[in-house]
Amino acid sequence: DILRSGRMNADILLTLQNVGISFVLAVTVGFAIGVVLSRMKRLRRAVNPYLASYYAVPVFIFYPLMIALFGLNAWPLIAIGFLFAIAAMIVNTLDGFD
Repeated sequence: DILRSGRMNADILLTLQNVGISFVLAVTVGFAIGVVLSRMKRLRRAVNPYLASYYAVPVFIFYPLMIALFGLNAWPLIAIGFLFAIAAMIVNTLDGFD
């Protein structure tokens, strides 16, 4: 009923916009970091343990910190989405270059 009435259209559009911004940021920054790490072997060996253990800490626990840094707007959600995706993009870029 809510979807048919159109009351959720603005919220759905805002959510899709946040996901899109997070995606574009994670792909571009993650790919760039992956390229740099693939070229610099010593730096890659130093960063590799952090990338391997990245998903051990749930990123959403940083949401209050993101609100304190960015305020009560869309940017904390974009930052959380970015943090979820960046490590996967870096690792997959490294795997692709290997």
